[in-house]
Amino acid sequence: MRGAVAPGEMVYPVAMTRAASGPCFFAGWLLAWSLTACTREAPQADARQAAPALALASETAFDLTVSQRGALLGWVEGSPGVLHVLRLDERGQRVAAPAATALQGSGVADLALVDTREGVGLIWRVPAEPAEVRGLWLDPAGAASALALGATWAAPGGARGNLALAARGESALALVRGPSEACREAPEAAGAAAEAACFGFRFHQLSARGAQPLGLGLHVPVPCDARAALLLSPPGSADQRYHYAVCTRAEGQTVLTAFSIEPARSYAAAQQVLHGCQPLGAGLFGGQPTFVAECGAARRLARFVDADAPFAVESADVRGLMCSGGSDSRARVRLGSGWLELGAPQAQLELLLDAELSPPGSRAVWTGEALLVARVAGGQLALDRHVCAGKELERQSVALR
Repeated sequence: MRGAVAPGEMVYPVAMTRAASGPCFFAGWLLAWSLTACTREAPQADARQAAPALALASETAFDLTVSQRGALLGWVEGSPGVLHVLRLDERGQRVAAPAATALQGSGVADLALVDTREGVGLIWRVPAEPAEVRGLWLDPAGAASALALGATWAAPGGARGNLALAARGESALALVRGPSEACREAPEAAGAAAEAACFGFRFHQLSARGAQPLGLGLHVPVPCDARAALLLSPPGSADQRYHYAVCTRAEGQTVLTAFSIEPARSYAAAQQVLHGCQPLGAGLFGGQPTFVAECGAARRLARFVDADAPFAVESADVRGLMCSGGSDSRARVRLGSGWLELGAPQAQLELLLDAELSPPGSRAVWTGEALLVARVAGGQLALDRHVCAGKELERQSVALR
């Protein structure tokens, strides 16, 4: 078992590791509610697996997401940067060498990546003044079209979550934080300067035709520095319901306002949720839009039920992944008081995993048969592949070059 328990079982959240030929051992007793269990290093398939990690343009200049048949990893190295996109199959293994595209300008932060039926969309912030949002659309043949999404907040590179991206049929939907603007009303946050405390948030539709502004926007007073924009959409048609949320600060506490949009009948509903908590991200888990946040020492998740019903809020303190064992070992992750069975590709799993398996700032996805975790340490990017081997989780490095 890795990072999960059934209801009523004792929880051992400390690291238990095993070398390929050594036994498991307990490193301590109950310290927290995140979990770990036996892990072993898989034999290295070839010399590529020992390749050095890659230096990023910034600690947020990468993203990992799912595709219909596996996953996609995107990252930018150097300045001026070189963008790399690596496709992986259902087993979490490389399909081909990563495609590389040289970028103009200096600085890349807050990279977001999405795969659609008609191509791959990527957007990022260029934080140097004048800060702006740029992007690329890669068609199925690999041809690249530049995307320009206008001015943005000149935030530091570590402030991830001021851009959000989701597939919408053959195109993608982007939510972008713009530059500061004068507040229409005095902000509630104590000491905030009215002329610099508010920001505009705007939507764009991305495709091979470029970035088209949708004429939809928000005027947001005192948004959070990180995870200010969250966006969720099923990958089907552009007529389906989608969800987004913005994080703001009022009277010294954070407030997450979640919106549910039904384009077919021009209906929108809004709710405030997870008051006083710091959002970590959002995911479609079991088909349900879910927002996850840190609430002091606790972690909670809020699951959308219906536009006219309050969110269902549960504890996410118990989290992690478990292998069922047997000849057909399957994986599942803890989701509130229940479990999420991992079958089809699943994104945003970093929200449901313990910090040992998915360190802070990492991205984790299920490809269909494997767990992939993209992580950064000391400015270096690495990709780990985990598969169930009986009741153990077997780890192997994936070469990025």
